[in-house]
Formats: sequence, C-alpha cells, structure tokens
Amino acid sequence: MSMHYDAKSDLWSVATVIYQCLTGRAPFIASTPQQLRQLYERSAQLQPRYITIVIIVITIIKFL
Repeated sequence: MSMHYDAKSDLWSVATVIYQCLTGRAPFIASTPQQLRQLYERSAQLQPRYITIVIIVITIIKFL
C-alpha cells in the first residue's frame, strides 16, 4: 500500500463512513485488519456489495 495520501483517500474514508451509516454494515468484510488490507491490495476493482448506494453517496458529496 502506498504511504502517499491525497484527497482521494479522504473521499474514500468519508464514503466508507457514509456507506456504513446508510446500510448498517461495512462495504467490505474481513475478520482482521490484515485481511482487509490484503483484500484491498489484491483487488484491482473494489466494488461494495451495494454499489448503487456508494454511487449516490459520491454524487451527493460532489455537490456539497
């Protein structure tokens, strides 16, 4: 994982929190933080189970 952070990582974090607030669950499931990291590193295209909600949230954030 890169140690370079920018606005994309902030948007990712906000979208994850909003996703959890709207659905009551995390967008990606793992038993440990290490497993979650491996999931992120192995997946070229990460898509949460409820992609429609994420698209709505990102659209709302863009208009703020």
